[in-house]
Order: sequence, then structure tokens, then C-alpha cells
Amino acid sequence: MERRLLISLLAARAAALGSLHGVTLSGPPTATAEWYASTFGLAADGGGVVFEDGFRLTFSEGADPQPLGCLGVGVEVPDAAALAKAGGEPERRSLTASLVPDEDPESETLFDVAELEDPSGRRVWAAAAPSAPAPSNPAAKVVLKVKDLPASIEFYTTALGMTLLRQRALVPDAAAIAAYVGYSDDDSGVESGASGAARLELRYVFGSDAVKPDASVQVVADPAACAIRAGICGGAVASKTDATTTITDPDGYSIVVSADAAAFGG
Repeated sequence: MERRLLISLLAARAAALGSLHGVTLSGPPTATAEWYASTFGLAADGGGVVFEDGFRLTFSEGADPQPLGCLGVGVEVPDAAALAKAGGEPERRSLTASLVPDEDPESETLFDVAELEDPSGRRVWAAAAPSAPAPSNPAAKVVLKVKDLPASIEFYTTALGMTLLRQRALVPDAAAIAAYVGYSDDDSGVESGASGAARLELRYVFGSDAVKPDASVQVVADPAACAIRAGICGGAVASKTDATTTITDPDGYSIVVSADAAAFGG
């Protein structure tokens, strides 16, 4: 009981301080950043782009994107006009009811999605909700493949203090189930992006347990508290500096934690 209470107190402390500062993915920095800036009307900043909520999507030279790591990037846009500007051929999808929060199984949620590809060859989903709350500016999500969804949810909510915003099966569009986590408490919108806050989508693909992590997540939170909880929740501390602590999640994705966003530069 005392151990659970300690974990809960530490998680609450991290949530109070926490924000999803950014994610770094492989790809030619300048070309990829310019593509996102042009496609979605974002501010380019060197080898990355900055969303309205301050979330930074950055790119670095390295190995090609892994099909078993980051599965892609999603950008939810305000309306059909913004979706048309992004390009591609939107397809209207009918999504299954959310498991979290609990929705009426008979309810129908419509989502217009255009599948694009960035200069690194990574899949990018541009999406707009025709009849649900939508963000006033483009909102980002980064999709990470995981091998054990409950374990990943526990890690990101308990170790990092994020909130489980939504969970739903992706069938029939994909044989997968997804959980959306972030530091916002607002779960409105088809993928809980109506608030405009960036999220991570933790996706388990049925029949495919292999994961090759190729993304680095930057979080503003209490490094010491996150390090303690990481070991309890299936992660590990990889390294420490005076300003940051790098931990790995249960799948090996790198999480860099700092109490000060300035530690990440930019």
C-alpha cells in the first residue's frame, strides 16, 4: 500500500510539471522540416517544426525510418479547407466507439483522413473531423509501435505522469488497438486532439510483437521522480547529465526528461 501511494504521489507531481516538449525522428532535417511547414502551415525552426502548443517535431540524419518503430505522424487540422490544402485524397472513415472514455457501441464517429508521405518516406496522416470538436490549429500526434499496450500505458501514465486520453480499436482500417496519451486533461475530439495539445499514440498491432525503436521523446517533468518510477514500470535509466535524465520505455524508446525546457535547446 505504501509503495502504491508513493508511486501515485510521484505521478501526480510529474503530471503537475509535465509537458510533451517534442519528438525527434530520423530524416533529412531541412527538407523534412520544410515539407511539414509548407504542408501544414507550421513554423520551421532549423531541422524541425513548432506547433502552436509549443510541441517540436525535429529530424536528424541517421538510419531510415523503421517499419517496426515510429509508424508515422498524424496532424489533425481544423477543417476540410485545411485538409484540402495539405493535399492527398481524403477518405472518410467510420471509427469504432472508444473503449476509454466509454462510448455507446452504436455511435458512429466520422474522420476524414488523407495519407501522405514526408521526404524521409514516413507515413503522415492529415485528418479532420467533420462532426466532432476540432483543434483551432494543427495538432500533432506521433505513433509508436508497442508490443504490450497495457504495459506501455502504465509506463507513460505512471512513470511520466501523462493522462490516458482515449483508447480504441482501429479495425477495420487496421488490425490494431491504440491508446492516446499526453499531458492535457482534455479528451475531446476524435483522437483527443481538439485541445490542440500534442499526443503520443501507442499502437499495438495484432500478431506483430516486434518493435525496433527509432524515436526520441523529450518531456519536461521532474527527472528524479520519473527515473524512480521508470524502474518500477518496466523502463530503465540510460544516462544522466546535470540537466537531463535519459530513460528507456518498455520497448526501448528513448525518453529525455528535464525540469527545464531550455535544456532541449531551441
